[in-house]
Amino acid sequence: MTVFRWEKFMEISGAILITVGVLGEFFRRLTERQKAEIGTTLRRFSNQYASLWYNAGDIEESMFASDIAESLQAAYIVIQPPAGVVHMQGYGRFGDPVRRLDTGVILQSTNDSASRSFADAIIKELTLRGFDAARQKDPPFTNDSTPQIRVNVEPRPAGPQGEFKLQAEREAKTKSTTNAK
Repeated sequence: MTVFRWEKFMEISGAILITVGVLGEFFRRLTERQKAEIGTTLRRFSNQYASLWYNAGDIEESMFASDIAESLQAAYIVIQPPAGVVHMQGYGRFGDPVRRLDTGVILQSTNDSASRSFADAIIKELTLRGFDAARQKDPPFTNDSTPQIRVNVEPRPAGPQGEFKLQAEREAKTKSTTNAK
């Protein structure tokens, strides 16, 4: 039985998408420079604990979770390498509202101030680079006894992400300024 080489497939797919110029429209990725910058900025949280999760079977989420993990390692964060999980959304009753899955990167922490600050700093770093990131709302905190954060990489949000999102925001701002004159 031949084993399918996903890494090679992703390499070839990425090269094709880069050639076509649409990689950033489909895959969230952090550049080596961004990983290093995030690592430097988050170094004040060194020796904190972080686990990273993505939906099992989603290659894009897995790759982005690995990028985030590498940026945390650059900050000397103690990480649990990214792992896939299977979400089983509960069933509803007829007439119940449709519940959509979260998208983007959702962070949850224990309720200690250091972990809350750490989670907020990661949200800030990702948001500054054009990625959707937010705190988990329900439940907002984990009950773990060890202070830590959980980084949940959820499905890619609709619309541009990363530099493509930042560029779209700059263009919208320029257009708004031009129209106001």
